[in-house]
Amino acid sequence: MIEDAYKFCRAAEILVSERNMMKISQINAALSIEILLKSFFSSVVDHPGKVYATYKFEKN
Repeated sequence: MIEDAYKFCRAAEILVSERNMMKISQINAALSIEILLKSFFSSVVDHPGKVYATYKFEKN
């Protein structure tokens, strides 16, 4: 999950300097923060350490 958050963050950094891409950059930045925060409350269910790992979100 952290890797995905980083990819969205990196995309936001790249797109912010492009013409007419500010809105998309903001969406990517927001998704990055959301994924990062949700990763604190998630645990791996299947395939830990793999690309296709699945997670369970704990709402406690």
